[in-house]
Amino acid sequence: MQRRLAFALALTALAAVVLVGLGVVLQANRGARSEATDDVTRAAEAIAELSAGTRRLGDFGRQLTQSRQAFNFEALQVVLVDDDGKVVPVGAGGRIGREEGPPIPGPMVDGLPSQLGPDQLETFQVGDPVVFDGDGVVIVLVELDVETPDLERIDGTFGLVAAERVLALPRRAIGWFLWSSLVVLAGASLAGALLARRLVHPIRAMQRTTASIAAGDLQARTEVTGDDELADLGNSVNAMATELERSKQLDQQFLMSISHDLRTPLTAIGGYAEALVDGTATDGTAIGGIIGHQAQRLERLVQDLLDLARLDANQFRLHPAVVDLAVITGRSVAEMAAKATAQGVDLRFEREAANPILVNADPDRVAQVVGNLVDNALRFAESAVIVGVARRGSHGIVSVRDDGPGIDPADLPHIFDRLYSGRIQPKRSESSTGLGLTIVRELTFAMGGSVTVTGNADRGSRFEMNLPLAGDSADV
Repeated sequence: MQRRLAFALALTALAAVVLVGLGVVLQANRGARSEATDDVTRAAEAIAELSAGTRRLGDFGRQLTQSRQAFNFEALQVVLVDDDGKVVPVGAGGRIGREEGPPIPGPMVDGLPSQLGPDQLETFQVGDPVVFDGDGVVIVLVELDVETPDLERIDGTFGLVAAERVLALPRRAIGWFLWSSLVVLAGASLAGALLARRLVHPIRAMQRTTASIAAGDLQARTEVTGDDELADLGNSVNAMATELERSKQLDQQFLMSISHDLRTPLTAIGGYAEALVDGTATDGTAIGGIIGHQAQRLERLVQDLLDLARLDANQFRLHPAVVDLAVITGRSVAEMAAKATAQGVDLRFEREAANPILVNADPDRVAQVVGNLVDNALRFAESAVIVGVARRGSHGIVSVRDDGPGIDPADLPHIFDRLYSGRIQPKRSESSTGLGLTIVRELTFAMGGSVTVTGNADRGSRFEMNLPLAGDSADV
């Protein structure tokens, strides 16, 4: 890639030089042609004016020869233009005038047409010069008013044709152009190689880092320098590696926590079941209650895992309906009242207004979210948990507040992560699976809402679930 990039940059620079050079050549050629046209026109008009008073044919021919040599013309020719615009070179193919008179010297000018067009003939007849573009030659035809008796009797109008070759660029300029092209090509090749290395080097470093990550080394990082797009890409690769490493740690923690949560009730169930079998247990009713309680813990854990798996796979089905958020929340709080009383916590439900707060959501899942939030609050609360329902703009709000130890600010971004263990431990943890808040977030998002948390150490915490109001309720 580095070689291809350097070659492409050098080729681009060379193409730019060639295009600029062609533009310079074309512009120089146009300027040289324009300048040559002006010079030839002035010289031809001057020669025609000086030759107008020549009386002898031989003197006229010598003047033309001397003028051609003096001005270094490519050709200098006298022609006869008749009334129809036909151009006949004088002295070409036979003599014009007296038989014994010498021919007027000068070859036929290449590029001179044998017939003038209507516009060209009109220009010539009014006395203005006529310019022709030959192949690298500028040709100018001007009227020639001669008084030589040998030519005066010929019908038509005499004209003087002067031709001069146009050199677009001198050899020295061409040499400079070639040398400058080589210098630019060399400089572009060097700059292209350096730039290609500057671009490819960090890409190769990131390639090695991603290969290491793919091989399982999640601690691999790429060195980032500068503040350009490549640096942003390097930072993205490092951020990805950090997130993958964190995700792997969470997965390990998840497996360890699930293993612990499964082992505890299974050990209890197995121990008490063995006691019943070998007859060492004396109170079968109490043991049956303990086994049933542990089985319920297992059932809840398995159900939470199934819910998360379905949410991750987008296979979780909701059955939305227009329901009163206040009614569902009040019912869920009532179901948690016995548990709160058993833990010595005052669980209160506060409703902002008597009007219904209608939302379009799955009532069972709303109840599950509220239950999980209240259950989490009961684990941390010192003496009170307050559940409130209110309308805020176009959303219905369910808030759950506790007077517990609060949440460390460093833990706030990760509260809803699976099995995340915060710095402040709850007072009661024996009945939690560690997945409740994760399910709260996923279910709320699935119903088109959001969930937020605020809290500082020693100030308690506040969770809020926001659900959009349904239809007409949003306009009330």
